[in-house]
Amino acid sequence: MLKFISVFILVCSVVSCTPKTSPSVPCEHMQTAAPDVIPTNSVATEQIEGKKTEFKIKSVEKYTPNGRREIILVHDQKYEYIGNAFRDSVENSQVSNADQYSMMRGYLLSKQPEVDKGFAYYAFKMENGNTLYYQTVKNEKIDKSFGAKYSVFWYKDYQKYASKCGKPFVVGSSITYVSYHYRFNCYRLSNGKVKYVSTLNSLDELLSQLKKNKTKIAEILLDWKIRHDELDDSFRFSHGTFNGSDLVMYVTKKKNHTKANLFFTYNGRNWLFVDSIVPLVDGKKYAPFHGEAYRDSNDMVWEVMTFPYNDRMSKLINEISTSKKAILRFHGSRGYEDFLVPEEQKEALLKAINLYTLLKAST
Repeated sequence: MLKFISVFILVCSVVSCTPKTSPSVPCEHMQTAAPDVIPTNSVATEQIEGKKTEFKIKSVEKYTPNGRREIILVHDQKYEYIGNAFRDSVENSQVSNADQYSMMRGYLLSKQPEVDKGFAYYAFKMENGNTLYYQTVKNEKIDKSFGAKYSVFWYKDYQKYASKCGKPFVVGSSITYVSYHYRFNCYRLSNGKVKYVSTLNSLDELLSQLKKNKTKIAEILLDWKIRHDELDDSFRFSHGTFNGSDLVMYVTKKKNHTKANLFFTYNGRNWLFVDSIVPLVDGKKYAPFHGEAYRDSNDMVWEVMTFPYNDRMSKLINEISTSKKAILRFHGSRGYEDFLVPEEQKEALLKAINLYTLLKAST
C-alpha cells in the first residue's frame, strides 16, 4: 500500500496543471502555462523502501493552437458559472466545475461544428486539456453572442481591449485607461469615469469627423451621454437626467452640421394642455414662447415643448444658465404651473452651450 501511495503522488505531481486564478486588475491576463509534453511511456524512477522502482507515465498534451482561432472565458470564478452556451459535451447542458475555466483560453478544433436537432456545437480545446462545446443555432455565426452575455471573447479582441491600459484614451489627453472590465466590456479611466467600449467607439467615430479641438471635445464628452445613429451617421449628446419638470438642451451633429434643441418639460398630476411658456429671469419677464406640446402619462402627466436653439432662444438660455433665479411658467388651457430652474440644470445648460459652440468651430 505504501508503494502504491508514493507512486500515485509522484504521478499526480508530474501531470497536474497550475490552478487558474482571476486577475486582480481586469486589464491583466494571468495566463497559466500549459504543461510540457511528457513522452508517451516515458519511465520515471523512485526509491521505495530502498529499492529503485520504475513505472510508466501517460503523455499529457501541450496547449498548441498552431494559428487556430482562440477564445478566452471571462466568467467570474466565484460564481462557478459560464453560461448556457457552453457544455462538457453535446449531450450535456452545462459545464462541470466551471470555476476552473475562469480566464482560460481555448482554441477552435474545427470550423465545421457538430449539428444536432437544429443546433450547432463548436469544439474548443482548453488550456487544461479538456474540450468544451459552444452551442449556437444552426447556420448562426459562431460569435453572434460573444461578449459579456456568455462570458466569452475572441482572445485577439480581448488582447486588443486589455492592451490599452496605461495609454491615453485619446491622443494628447492626460486621461488614461486604467483597467478593462471584461464582464461589462467597459474601461475605468484615470479620472474615475467608467465608459462602455461602445460609447468610446462612438466617440472615436465622432473625433474622426472633426478638424480640430479633438482632445478637448473628447474630454468634455466623458461627462455626456452619446448616442450614435449609424444609419444616418448622426450624433446626439445629452447632459444629465432629471426627474420631474426640467429644461434640457440636446446637441446634435450630422456631418458638418451642428444644432441644438431645448426641451421644456412639465411634469405633474394634472393635465395643463400646455401651449406656451413664459420665462422670468432675475426679474426680467420674457414674451411667451408658443408651440405644440408632446404629451404622455403613466402615474404622472408629461407635457414637453421643443424649440430650436436659434437667436431668440439662445439669448434666453444664455441668461438662464448664468442667472440667480429663473422661473418658467407652463401655461395651458387648464391653468398654469411655475417651475424654478435648479442650479444643476443651469450648469448643464452652460455645458451644453459650450459644447455646441466648440463643435460648430471644429467641423
